[in-house]
Amino acid sequence: MAVYYLTALSVFVFSALALYSNYVATETGQLIKNNHVTKLFLLTITLILVSISGFRYYVGTDFGAYYRFADSYSKDWLSTLKNLDEPGFPILTAIITPFTTDGAVFIFITSAFTVASILAITFKYTDTYLFSTLLFLFVGIWHGSFNGVRQFFAAAIICLGHRFIFDKKLLKYMLCVFIAFLFHKSAIIMIVPYFILRGKINLKNIAILIGFSILLLYNYELIFSFIGGLKEEEIIIQEGSYYLRQVNILRVLVSMMPAIFCFFVYTKSEKTPEQTFYLNWLILYGLFAIIGMNSPYISRINIYLMILLPLALGKLVVFKNKNFEIFVKAGILIFFFFYWRYEISNSSALYNFRFIWNR
Repeated sequence: MAVYYLTALSVFVFSALALYSNYVATETGQLIKNNHVTKLFLLTITLILVSISGFRYYVGTDFGAYYRFADSYSKDWLSTLKNLDEPGFPILTAIITPFTTDGAVFIFITSAFTVASILAITFKYTDTYLFSTLLFLFVGIWHGSFNGVRQFFAAAIICLGHRFIFDKKLLKYMLCVFIAFLFHKSAIIMIVPYFILRGKINLKNIAILIGFSILLLYNYELIFSFIGGLKEEEIIIQEGSYYLRQVNILRVLVSMMPAIFCFFVYTKSEKTPEQTFYLNWLILYGLFAIIGMNSPYISRINIYLMILLPLALGKLVVFKNKNFEIFVKAGILIFFFFYWRYEISNSSALYNFRFIWNR
C-alpha cells in the first residue's frame, strides 16, 4: 500500500497548493482561470497520477492482455472498423506497432489518455480542487482504470463530451458516444442519460426511475439478450458465474449514498441548472448500482457514471455555512478513504504494486 499512500499524500499536497493559489488569486483580484501557478500545481497532479498508472507492471486483473497488445489486438483494424467490432484498440495497435511492440508503451498511452482526460474535465469545471481530486482517488476511478483498461478508456471519452448533454447538443453528444462505442460496445448505453439527466427532480420522476430499475433487476434476460445482440454472440447465463452473482453489497450501498445524501440536502433548496444536472447524474449512478447488484458484468456499466462522481459532489456539497461545508467534505473524504483502502487491500491484483522497471 506504500505507493498508494504516497500517491494520496502527493495529491493532497499539490491539490491544497492549487486551492491556496486560487484563494490568493481571488484576494488579489486576479482572474482565477488564468492563474498559471494553479495550473502548474494541477499539471503536477496529472503527471504524478499518469506516471504511476502508466509505469505500473502487472497491476490490474487484465493487465496481461493489454501488455501483450501486439498479439491481443493484431486483427485487421479495417475489417473491425467496417463491422464496428470495437476497432478502437486495433487501430491504436496499428499506429503503435510500426514503432514498438513493447507493452509498456501501450499501457502508458492508454493510462495517460484515461487519467489526463478525466482530470482535465474535473479541473475545468470543479470549484473545489482539493475535494474533487482526492475523490478521484478515493471513489475508485484511478485504481479502477488499472482493471478495466478499455472500458475506462471509453468512459474517458464520455467524460470529455458529457457537457454536450447539459448544453443540449444532441448530435455532438451522439458522436461522442459513437467514438466511445468504437472502443467498448457497452458505451452505447450512455445514449440513455441524454434523455434523463436534464429532467426535473421530483418524487414522481424518481419513483418511475426506481420502478424501472427494479424491473430490470429482475429481468436480466432482457439485458443479456440486448448485450448478446450487440456483441453478436449468445450469452449463457449460469448461476454463480461472472454474469450472475451478487455484487459486494458494500459497493452497491456506497454507489447509492451520494445520490441519497445530495437529494435530501437539495429537496427544499434552490438548485442551479448545473446542480440539477449533476444531481440527476448521481441519482442515475445509484440506480445503475441497483440494476447491476446481482451481476458484476452489468454493474460495470456504472463505470461511465462513476467518472463524474468527484465533479458532481464538488458541485453539490455546497453550504452557506462554510465551516459546516468543510466539516461535511472532510467526513465524505474520510469515508471514501477507508472505502478506497478496503478495495485495494482486498484485491491481490492491486495491492502489491510494481513498476515497469522491475519486470
